[in-house]
Amino acid sequence: MLLLTVDDETYALTYGMGHLLIDRGFIEPGFGLAFAVRVVDPGKVRQATHRLIDTSGRINRSSVPSGQHIRAFGIEEYGEIIGRLTGELRGVSLTFTRRRDRAASIAGADALKIHLGTSTEDLLTDLREISRICAQGSPVPGLEFITQTRALKAGEEPEGELNQKLAEMLGAPEPPDTLALAIPDACLAQEETAHSYRVRIGSGRYQVIDDLTLADIVGPLRNLPQEERLEALREGYVQMCSDAEGKEEASQRIKARNWITAEIPLGAGRYVYHQGRWYVVGEGHLDALRERVREILERGSSLELPPWPREYKEDQYNRYAADQLGLVCMDKKSLHTKQHPHGIEACDLLGPGNELIHVKRAKEGSTPLSHLFAQGIIAVDALLNEPDAREKFVQQVREQNPDWPIDETFRPRKVVYAIMLKSGEAITVKSLFTFAQVMLYRAVTTLQRLNVEVEVVGIPR
Repeated sequence: MLLLTVDDETYALTYGMGHLLIDRGFIEPGFGLAFAVRVVDPGKVRQATHRLIDTSGRINRSSVPSGQHIRAFGIEEYGEIIGRLTGELRGVSLTFTRRRDRAASIAGADALKIHLGTSTEDLLTDLREISRICAQGSPVPGLEFITQTRALKAGEEPEGELNQKLAEMLGAPEPPDTLALAIPDACLAQEETAHSYRVRIGSGRYQVIDDLTLADIVGPLRNLPQEERLEALREGYVQMCSDAEGKEEASQRIKARNWITAEIPLGAGRYVYHQGRWYVVGEGHLDALRERVREILERGSSLELPPWPREYKEDQYNRYAADQLGLVCMDKKSLHTKQHPHGIEACDLLGPGNELIHVKRAKEGSTPLSHLFAQGIIAVDALLNEPDAREKFVQQVREQNPDWPIDETFRPRKVVYAIMLKSGEAITVKSLFTFAQVMLYRAVTTLQRLNVEVEVVGIPR
């Protein structure tokens, strides 16, 4: 390993396993990727490592040795993070590109894998050119979106300021609208069957809560000094139980920090706290996302559902709506298939034109909607591609209503997301959290590629 200071920058040049000698706390997050998006030919990308910010650590790594356009990797423009990019250079004057006829390839993540000049003069010239491109150059057209959403590294600025603001939000007498309860990805499968929750925040034994709210998470934090709140959130946990007494465990103990989400505007970006990590979304990128979501919401829906009685839980409302409108109630009727042995719900209600209607009451903010939007994708995929799923679905419908017009040739053609926000407020871009907008947009684009229409309808109180 060679440490070299050039002008105002210090570089660590390593070979083989030398990079393991570097304390990662000194590495500039995303340095290699920042260079790559400014010099890689978008039509000759060889490898991309990416993941959705709303999944549990699932990483997709796609490789095409001959290279292909970045679009062909199937990366979502909104809400997906690229952590590493490999491809051919274009239009860059470095020692390696000047002295060879073949195209040069680089790989950029936090580190940059690249050939550099070996003479003192060439090496310094290359490092200065890399620094200039990172500081002054703009991303190559077609790769701009990569820089718009990324996770903050531990200790990266402005993490300290964001943590301080989050601690203030946690101690507020009335939590702001930008702080909400979130269901961790690891608990989504158990959400429908949970009848109580074990909650432990701070010292003492856990409390059993029958209907988890944001107040159950932040309430115990208000009495703590501000500097201790995040630590209590990291050390605390929430665990789902399948019985009302909290004796039968239905999930693992999930850190309490994973049960909240928050959004904080700061500078030119918006920072989102999600599942214990901070993400930054560029404001321009966010404006484009909002406009697309606004277009989706303004389409409206051909269906109109009855008001949601205040005392009704979700299953009660689904039966009520089915009776009122003559729909088929499919709530809690799981399809167990070869691909989904643990079962999935095709829909909560089946509409008059065999629309798959997914119903959700978001009691505190819009964060539970991410699961709702993903559920629509999973259901359509199963019904389109799994014959046993279609067969069992048609059988379940006939069990509820033998005269319902459906047979084994059924294919889903429309999905309706029916949503009641707290107090029955209207569904707008302003009332949806950033992650909910990302997942709605992703659901719509995914389903449209399958020739399935998507509608969003609000349920009044």
